[in-house]
Amino acid sequence: MPAAGDRILATDTATLTSYVLTPPICRLIQQAAQTITAGTTPALTFGAGSEDIDTNNFHDPTTNNTRITPSIAGYYEFDAMLHVVPVANAINLQIFIMKNGVIAPPGWFWAPAFTNTGYSGYSGKTILSANGTTDFFEARAGVATQNATTQVSGGINSTFQCTFLRPL
Repeated sequence: MPAAGDRILATDTATLTSYVLTPPICRLIQQAAQTITAGTTPALTFGAGSEDIDTNNFHDPTTNNTRITPSIAGYYEFDAMLHVVPVANAINLQIFIMKNGVIAPPGWFWAPAFTNTGYSGYSGKTILSANGTTDFFEARAGVATQNATTQVSGGINSTFQCTFLRPL
């Protein structure tokens, strides 16, 4: 991208047009159930078959399959959704969006304790910057009072996604 005062080249125009018309998108849908142990906050795993959309290869389902690593520097909107199967007792659900292993602003999102008689989910959303090389992002889940298992059937799956908004 050109800096202030630089000439704008045809390649710069093509890049900007591409970002506007076909922004990079990565959407992961969890395909294998994952146990979340009470009092822990594991990263959600997105292994084989989890890449619903990955226009720019931001995710590797084999190596670091918990991560989205944008290869284009910019601002991104991240969305994470945690779905768990029914449990007998009251449960608190938490979802954290992490940048480079640290909770990213606005922090975490949590649902107050409730008795889970049906499938339930909780989501979080934030806008974060990525340097396009080393920054990585994860969705971490937590439950406070008892173990829970993520739901992965019937279209009720935990998800993690990012959408490119604009260059840095």
